Amino acid sequence: MKSLQAFHRESDDIRLLDHLLPRAMTRLERALERFRAELPAPGDEIAAELAAARLGLRMVIDRRQARRRDGGA
Repeated sequence: MKSLQAFHRESDDIRLLDHLLPRAMTRLERALERFRAELPAPGDEIAAELAAARLGLRMVIDRRQARRRDGGA
């Protein structure tokens, strides 16, 4: 069984993650847009990889927000 202190540490980590993920997503989206603007046509493959990473991060954020809405952590 987890100690109360371990539970609070984990809870603090989750709150920090909830706070940082949306900011990271915004920064990633801005960097991706700048990167796309500077790329020649062959860079489309790299841009697609970055877009996939952005989508993955968005999915993590959406799951975290859904859990928080449902009362889970």
